[in-house]
Amino acid sequence: MSYLIKVLILLSALVVQVSFAQEAPTAFVYKEITIGEQAVESPKVVVVYSDASGVVEVRFQECDGCEFRTLFPAQDIRFSAGGESLPADVVSEKYRNSPGTVFYDASTAKVNRIKYFQTRNGGEK
Repeated sequence: MSYLIKVLILLSALVVQVSFAQEAPTAFVYKEITIGEQAVESPKVVVVYSDASGVVEVRFQECDGCEFRTLFPAQDIRFSAGGESLPADVVSEKYRNSPGTVFYDASTAKVNRIKYFQTRNGGEK
C-alpha cells in the first residue's frame, strides 16, 4: 500500500510541473527586439519592390555561396542603415545585394525589419 501512495505522490508532482511548463509565453517588446523574432546576418540581402504593390519579397543568403532564402514581408516592414530609416524603393535599388541583418517573426516567417551594415554594394546585380 505504501508503494502505491509513493507512486501517486510522484505522479501528482510530475503533473504539477508539466502544467506550469505549458503556460504560453507572453510576447513583449524590449526596445527593438521582439520575443519570437529570429535574426540572420546575411552577406547579401535583396528586397523585391514594386511601385504598385510595395515590398513583394525579401531574399537573403545565410552564408557566402549559400542558396538564397525567400520570405514575405510583414505589412509594416522597416529598413535602416547607420541608425537612419530608409524607404523601400531606395533599399531595393541602392542596397541590393548589400550585407545586413534580416529580422523575421519565427511563427509567421514574415520579415519585420532589415538593418543594413554601414557599407553598401551600390545596386550590384
